[in-house]
Amino acid sequence: DNFDMDVICISANDYLKVSKIKAARDGNSNCFSNITDTQIPQLRQFVHQRTAQFCKANVKSFVESTKDVLDQMKLLASDVDDVPSGRSAFRMKNQFENKMRDLDKSIRPLADQFKSVIDQKVRQSLTSSLKNGASKGSAQAASIVDSWGSKSRRSNGERRPDKNGLYWSTYNAVTRREGVYTSGTAGAVDLNQELIDPMEKEMSTEWQSVLDSTIKRLLNDAERKILQLSTSTITAFAQELQSSGLDTARITSMLNTANRSATTALKTSFRDMAGVATNSQRDLSRELLPSIKEKMRPTYTNVQSVPRGSGTFDRMKSAMSSSCNHVVHSMFDDATRTLLSGITNLINQMKSMIGQSGEIVQKNSAVVFSICWDDTESKKMISPEMAKQIRECRDSLLPSLNTLVGIQNEACDLLGIEREEIELDVMGVETFDQQLARRKEEAKLNGDFFDMCDSDSELNIEPKKGVYVKNEKFTRGATSAAKTQEAEVIDLCDSDDDEYDKKPAAKPSIQYS
Repeated sequence: DNFDMDVICISANDYLKVSKIKAARDGNSNCFSNITDTQIPQLRQFVHQRTAQFCKANVKSFVESTKDVLDQMKLLASDVDDVPSGRSAFRMKNQFENKMRDLDKSIRPLADQFKSVIDQKVRQSLTSSLKNGASKGSAQAASIVDSWGSKSRRSNGERRPDKNGLYWSTYNAVTRREGVYTSGTAGAVDLNQELIDPMEKEMSTEWQSVLDSTIKRLLNDAERKILQLSTSTITAFAQELQSSGLDTARITSMLNTANRSATTALKTSFRDMAGVATNSQRDLSRELLPSIKEKMRPTYTNVQSVPRGSGTFDRMKSAMSSSCNHVVHSMFDDATRTLLSGITNLINQMKSMIGQSGEIVQKNSAVVFSICWDDTESKKMISPEMAKQIRECRDSLLPSLNTLVGIQNEACDLLGIEREEIELDVMGVETFDQQLARRKEEAKLNGDFFDMCDSDSELNIEPKKGVYVKNEKFTRGATSAAKTQEAEVIDLCDSDDDEYDKKPAAKPSIQYS
């Protein structure tokens, strides 16, 4: 299935003649007398189908995005009197940021796994295929170059390895134009393409398997897992919002709006990733021909620089053979290194784009949930009169938004767009007090709990072994010094300087009568 593709063999010239687009003086068709047999109508239908697929995908993305915007506007225009403020709003913002950080940590291993699988596939199959292709290209280059000067010459309708020669005039014209020329007798000639044909044939299967099929499969797998992580993260945060006292119906509306917005953005992002992968691998495959052409340019210059006169054609062929032998090995090795470097850059780019999925979810869901904390800050600066005008504006906007939402729903039905509705699991919600009690019990079990309000009488403090408490009344002597050396001494009564204790106490300078 990975290599399932439509193959259409056309005869454009016969189609033009049968359909009488070409003038009668151009002669009759060569093979076909029926337009359908030329397969031009089938090609036209295929192009129309592919174009319609891209158009439909773009329209669906546009409709989903506009519906997300309408849902967000409707949410903002609805009643927001129950929005928490103060510490509750600050706590919700911190909870949201913590959830997004956890989501980002969960996405990173998926990006690393994508890169690991692709790197392994490239090392095991594609790299060896490219090197084998370079070896075949180098091995067959000499015979291909010699075949251009063969007396068994090609024609406009036939070219084989044993029938690949060019006339002197064509040979001269081709080398003067850096290996590319269209001849009236030999047809289209591209010497550079003929040199890389063995390499391309060797690597084409693995190239298609790794850079097209495998990348698409891994992207689809990563998209599915990240969409699940996004939905579960947003749902978990919405459940935490229930402990703040917000209306359940409003939280459900916020949940679905945020989840749809994040889902639309993620699908768009992964569709862009697939486009980047397709365009990059196509551009990489097209770099091979310019690379060979650049390496062959000095050879064509040398061929054109031979002395003219009797034996010119033989000298041109000799110059072509000797110059090509000097560059043929480095030519294919450099092309292989260029391709592998481009593949590495593509893989790193794809990994980076997958790793940014968490930021996409945070950005799109924050637009919805941020009304729980941003809106409360803005209310502090709004006068009652302004608040009344805002309320009236919101109330007048809701009917228009409902009308637009109805139109959007009809568009979604027309395009077959089904949007997931998530219901909150009320029984599974953990309130803030329950969460605090749970953490308290966990801290007690781990020995990390200390009650600052408890009395000292309940503390069971055992003296540390090997620790002596020094008493000032004891005579300082050998015994005390010995104990000080044997163990740690804690002096509870002594001052910083023992000599200070021997001094008489100072008399007060002021006498009271």
